[in-house]
Amino acid sequence: RLDGQDGKALLALMDQLKNKLGSAIVLLGGELDGKVVLVAGVTKDLTSRVKAGDLIRNTAAAVGGKGGGRPDMAQGGGADPAALDAALALIVQKFGGTSVGSVERICQVAEKIKGFRAKGIDLVVVVSAMSGETNRLIELAKQVQAEPDAREMDVILSTGEQVTIGLLAMALKAIDVPAVSYTGSQVRIVTDSAHNKARIQHIDDANIRAELAAGK
Repeated sequence: RLDGQDGKALLALMDQLKNKLGSAIVLLGGELDGKVVLVAGVTKDLTSRVKAGDLIRNTAAAVGGKGGGRPDMAQGGGADPAALDAALALIVQKFGGTSVGSVERICQVAEKIKGFRAKGIDLVVVVSAMSGETNRLIELAKQVQAEPDAREMDVILSTGEQVTIGLLAMALKAIDVPAVSYTGSQVRIVTDSAHNKARIQHIDDANIRAELAAGK
């Protein structure tokens, strides 16, 4: 958060950070003359997964405004500076298969999340299937159909992540951290129709924002 800076200054800083980091997602915001100024930048190697325009639209909505732009650069604003800290405090963290490869490691991830929450940081966690589970599911599918149907393979593979999100939510509750698991469809993540390689087109974050506001 950088108060007192206009959009041009924030964009310049965002470009500097992108160039220095090489691979990064940058979101900057601040208050200027009673209004919120927001800019976002995503390096080209990450734009297939995260769009700067989506990042700005979602953040601007949280501060009573709007915005948009290109996949690699976007800007926006809002009318509610009081909501800016909460909007910028949201962190999305990904834990891959190895880090959630066993119940013990899932519990370790839960402890890390607890540390973030103790600092007052809102956290949305994305997890993969447990280590080895995806390969196991693929082999099961091939035992039934030599060339598995793409749509049905998506259905099968999604169960791996569902196991992990349920276990992680339970691990968090076991250490008194309120949590709730969501599948992609429950969040309302809209993709294109390319099975096995679908790209995200839109994320409706209303449910997630409501859970965060409730302390989960």
